[in-house]
Amino acid sequence: MLDRIDTQSQQGFTAQYNILSDRSPPIGYAGQSDVIDLSDNDYGDFTIETDSEDMRIFVDQINVSDFASRATDSLDYMDLENTTLGQRTIEWALTKAAAYFYADPDAGETDFGYSSLGTDNAFPGMTHLAQSAGNDIDRTGVDVDADGFPVLEDLKAALTWAVEGTGLTYADAEIFVSPSLFDLLENEANPVTRLDSFSEGADFGARQLWIKGVRVTECPNIMPNFELPWDASPESPGNAFIIDRRSLQFRALAPLFTLPLGRDGLADKAAMAEYGTLIDKSHGEHTFWLEYDLGEVEFDPDGDGSGETA
Repeated sequence: MLDRIDTQSQQGFTAQYNILSDRSPPIGYAGQSDVIDLSDNDYGDFTIETDSEDMRIFVDQINVSDFASRATDSLDYMDLENTTLGQRTIEWALTKAAAYFYADPDAGETDFGYSSLGTDNAFPGMTHLAQSAGNDIDRTGVDVDADGFPVLEDLKAALTWAVEGTGLTYADAEIFVSPSLFDLLENEANPVTRLDSFSEGADFGARQLWIKGVRVTECPNIMPNFELPWDASPESPGNAFIIDRRSLQFRALAPLFTLPLGRDGLADKAAMAEYGTLIDKSHGEHTFWLEYDLGEVEFDPDGDGSGETA
């Protein structure tokens, strides 16, 4: 997910960006006598505005016992410090990806952890951006079990509507969906079985989908696999996001880094931090949040008919 949103460097305390909000019409087609002297006509003009978003601070800390580090190293078991850093980096990536979708600085939360995505210290995520522009769209009335291609056709219509009604283009658009919704789209798209060149292996199903040439990206972060304390992700497996990759960017004053905090005992302490914020140059006009009701997504790993609901 983090690879699909472009990151750009940004100086200062705020991320500043320009918005071209209006253009005057051209003089247009004219006769020869009209173009001899253009002094009575207006110059072509445009309106440019500057907007900004405050930089946000992500922080975590680690504490590695010197005794445990030496013991595991002597047994050739693991590099405890690198393992700890790796695990905390994974948690940073999961938190940031969740923030891209569901962070809401207006949710009124005050706690740390995943709850911090709902504090005023968080940047606005896609759900917040879409809601602010009136682009949160309830599609729970779509019958996902109907014959044909109900969700594919609905997403295609939504994409066409977004392009037709805004400055979004097919070339810059991308669609993010959960694994459950991607699987449903995959089944609707009549997946085929592909054999390798020597018929030694078969691959059933698609790993990539496109709708009208627009990439559909399967994103595990659109899942109720962590507890959000506010109602930001109803029917999360059925969420779909249409974005403009040219408008939606992450501006970074400093990418993820570690800072040693020294020792006050027999342990190494360090902080991990990132300074940056998510911006949308379209102010949410090119960001769309569609909510589908997938019902109960069931899988029966034991084959006993009991099933498990995702």
